[in-house]
Amino acid sequence: MRKEFISSAQNPKIKLLGDLQSKAKARSEHGLFVVEGRRELGHCLEAGFVPSTLFLCPSAASTEIAEGAECILSLDELCSKAEALN
Repeated sequence: MRKEFISSAQNPKIKLLGDLQSKAKARSEHGLFVVEGRRELGHCLEAGFVPSTLFLCPSAASTEIAEGAECILSLDELCSKAEALN
């Protein structure tokens, strides 16, 4: 999985993320939806969904890692699944 640092709210990926969060038409057109949070992401992975894109906030990621190593394992598994599909 390719890693990219995004620092601008004007980035097209961030704009698409906002549209997906707020507009049903965007979700329908792109065939995508937004999942927020470690627990919800875990539920999606268990159900067989594989994210096309994963956005992480560095400060939030640090908090998640501090809460437990299972977050790191989930991210590794996620990357493996995404690479296998692409």
